[in-house]
Amino acid sequence: MKKETVQRIFTVGSEWAYFKIYTGAYMADGLLVREIMPLAARLMRESTVDCWFFIRYADPERHLRVRFHLADRDKLGYVISSVYERLDRYVQDRSVQKIQMDTYVREIERYGREHMECAERLFCTDSRCVTGLLKVLPNERMRSMAAFRLGDAILTAFGMDMMAKRDFTGACAEAFKREFGFTGANAKVFNREYRVWQKPVRDAVECADAGMAEIDKVIEKHYRCGGTGRIVSELLSKRCNVTREEFLRSYLHMTMNRLFNSDNRRHEMVVYEYLHRYYKSAIARGASCEEG
Repeated sequence: MKKETVQRIFTVGSEWAYFKIYTGAYMADGLLVREIMPLAARLMRESTVDCWFFIRYADPERHLRVRFHLADRDKLGYVISSVYERLDRYVQDRSVQKIQMDTYVREIERYGREHMECAERLFCTDSRCVTGLLKVLPNERMRSMAAFRLGDAILTAFGMDMMAKRDFTGACAEAFKREFGFTGANAKVFNREYRVWQKPVRDAVECADAGMAEIDKVIEKHYRCGGTGRIVSELLSKRCNVTREEFLRSYLHMTMNRLFNSDNRRHEMVVYEYLHRYYKSAIARGASCEEG
């Protein structure tokens, strides 16, 4: 893709319709499952939009940022009225404080100019996957289990083998530890907590927990079937100054942002740390089997 063909800024009225929906952390999950996911699915079926995605944000007020790519810019009014019809009652009862439209500025430096359009298509896949997960998650423990499973599935989708996964998650975990100012005392707490989570993490990644059948079905649908592999292959085939690992770090950060409704960075750190420990152990088990 030529440099000048990638547009950075999309104002209101352009091909991107961008809504900020101000609401609390837990209400956001309900809105995503009950209203935004069905609305987006309908707009996609009608070919009104061909891509959509969301993230959670605070500026400092908590809100959802939902972006729809219009297949036909003349349908902007229809999209706005559709959002109104789904969400106005929540504004009236104050469970949503306000809804506003804004300018979408692509993070081109973060994802890479050549990768940007593929990235947005993957954001759509990820948003559909996460909203599907939110619909079937029975509790917070299973949200964490889903994070381990989904994180591993994404690394696999991007062509990482076990050793590459170990190195990548280890580097990400160390970066978070530096950010949070980890000490020896923190490490002891981590070790103690991981002993509790070691088997659940292994069961999640290896699909060995029968309670995760619905979760794995959602992840399978979005990351192992359909066109996701083609999008990833297209992205990785492009020459870009953003490496696969740099792209993945940003992409997985957004995945964890979508999946967890609070304390996202801490959850992200735990996911990287526990996956790193799992991969180290799995590699060691494999080596032991070979020696035996």
